[in-house]
Amino acid sequence: MQVWLLWNRSRSAFGGKFVFEIFARMLYTKWIERLQRPNFHTFVAIAYPEGTADEEQTVDRGDIVGTATLIGPIPKNEYMFTGFDELKVGNDGEESKWHCTALYCSPDTRGKGLGRLLVNARIEFAKIESTTKRVRVRVLVHPHNSKKTLEPLKARGFEHVGKCCAIEAIPASGDIMLLPADGGVSNPDVFHDPHVFVMELEITK
Repeated sequence: MQVWLLWNRSRSAFGGKFVFEIFARMLYTKWIERLQRPNFHTFVAIAYPEGTADEEQTVDRGDIVGTATLIGPIPKNEYMFTGFDELKVGNDGEESKWHCTALYCSPDTRGKGLGRLLVNARIEFAKIESTTKRVRVRVLVHPHNSKKTLEPLKARGFEHVGKCCAIEAIPASGDIMLLPADGGVSNPDVFHDPHVFVMELEITK
């Protein structure tokens, strides 16, 4: 499965050894189930040899070089993080809320604009699929990715609206199985300290 092989080549991009060991034990059927979850939209970037005819550019003939996920639309009561101002987020009838996660680009393609294309693709999808005039798109950034991620997001129009805890960030990204059995009580600095950057983009169609 190309998506798994791509991820396996860069374990640190997906949370290091702890996350890798969980996903490495996951059955192929479970990976398929993850891709088919309701309101989870998976974007895949595929590379082809130069000169490949348009009719030959099919998923099975190319190499997957990037993936990204968009979750939504998300009800407001599920979207909100603890401590954030609910008055700044519109109700479901007036605003559609989306959550971006799992952006990954192959090492060979980094620095060439592929990540930007995947970010833009998710934003455009959210705009098209939203039934409201107002659209809110969220991205969470871990501190170890902040130096190379925050500025490009700000350049795209995202604003830093606060920080959240991993105990909320992980389920928000659809990976609740990564939470420890004790809810992070034994490791509060990792799971309960608000260190994850919350970036949001507000759009009016």
